[in-house]
Amino acid sequence: MYTTTAKQPTVVGERAFSMSEKVLTFPSAVTSMTVTPDHVWLVMSDGGVQIRDVSTTELVHCFASASRPRRVVRIWSILAVPDPAVGLQVWMGLSNGAVEVYDAQTFGVLRQQTKHAGGVYCLAEFGGYVYSGSSDFKIGQWYAADARLVRMLHGHSNYVRCLYAEGNAVVSGSDDCTVRVWDVGSGDAQLTGRFHDRSAVSALCRVGITMWSGDDSGRVVVWRLDTCEALHILQAHSGRVSSLKKVGSRVYSGGADGVIAVFDAEEGRLLSHVNNHNGARIGCLHCVWECSRYNVWAAVGEKLVQCWHQDEYRPSTQEQERVNDMRWYYSTVQSHHENNRRLLRQQAELSDLLTLASGGDAAVQKMLAASEEMKQSSIVKCWLLQQKIHEAEKKVQELRGLNSSMEVDILSRKRNLEAIKGFLQQTLDAVQNIRTHALRSRTTVPVNTTNTV
Repeated sequence: MYTTTAKQPTVVGERAFSMSEKVLTFPSAVTSMTVTPDHVWLVMSDGGVQIRDVSTTELVHCFASASRPRRVVRIWSILAVPDPAVGLQVWMGLSNGAVEVYDAQTFGVLRQQTKHAGGVYCLAEFGGYVYSGSSDFKIGQWYAADARLVRMLHGHSNYVRCLYAEGNAVVSGSDDCTVRVWDVGSGDAQLTGRFHDRSAVSALCRVGITMWSGDDSGRVVVWRLDTCEALHILQAHSGRVSSLKKVGSRVYSGGADGVIAVFDAEEGRLLSHVNNHNGARIGCLHCVWECSRYNVWAAVGEKLVQCWHQDEYRPSTQEQERVNDMRWYYSTVQSHHENNRRLLRQQAELSDLLTLASGGDAAVQKMLAASEEMKQSSIVKCWLLQQKIHEAEKKVQELRGLNSSMEVDILSRKRNLEAIKGFLQQTLDAVQNIRTHALRSRTTVPVNTTNTV
């Protein structure tokens, strides 16, 4: 099933990569793979498919795709497609132009459709749609729920080798040496990039607002998705770029020259090469899962898949807690002491948290007195910080009470001032009336009256 060998970390260029000791052997070369939450589906060149456990790599299921001649029709592409209505599916693109849809849990075939006139080289999905690129120069748009064809996108003049879909855009790379950005709503090509000169485009990967595209000459071009403007041209390989995959803050490029080139995703700078594959062609790359570090599978040469860890640490998310059972780590020769120490620290902090929750202030004082190391516990530091926050909140409440009393006093004083102002106004009015009456009295002249008899 798999072989285990002891290897030293491969140090190439600026970075050391700790290669795991797990190498899987297959009846024939692995040409494509896709990942579901529990399994890795691997397509072989003889038409067979192996399904392996995502964390232990143990073989779960093996079959040839549907009822078709195994040595005549090949599987050229495979893709896991989540759909809220029908659940998780796995789509396969065949060399005869058909697409087959499988249930990811039961591994049974659900649907078969043949709409392309040539083989299906690539698949992509987003927003309830699946897209297929074919050797008939067309891109098919399908409903993910029932595999009904929506439309065919026309524009390329040669084989469509790679696809990427997200939002309202689909990006395609072709043997006509161009990349095209399509509008999903209208089905029209909005932008065309011709920066690959005379080299066929073989791989695509999105990094932020940029796209990375690899070609048959071994070059990787970094370009803006909104304008199709080339930003960087990187000479990654001496042969065809077979796969591009963003893993964390790195971009991995697998080539026909047997080298995996590792780039900084933000700067586009070549960091190092992983070249311990004895010159065997890198068929495809996939980030299988993340548990403190990323786990990468690479199809190498004719019949091997190499599984290894990228030493770039990231916290696990809730969806990835299922792989924390350590089966992968314990199934290899290498002991992962760092991960064990992390688990012990988590256990100690949980114990501290239980003590704090049950004992309050007295428990904290007892913990601090018992051990000097306990003072450095993140749980205790968090508790002390919360105490400071509570004290600050009390002061804020006191200030708010003082502010309220001051506002009441100010309001009372305002009312008194208004009353005094009214009284003064009345006094002024009375004085003004007296002055007016006195002035009239002074200016009055007596009138003599003569009586006529």
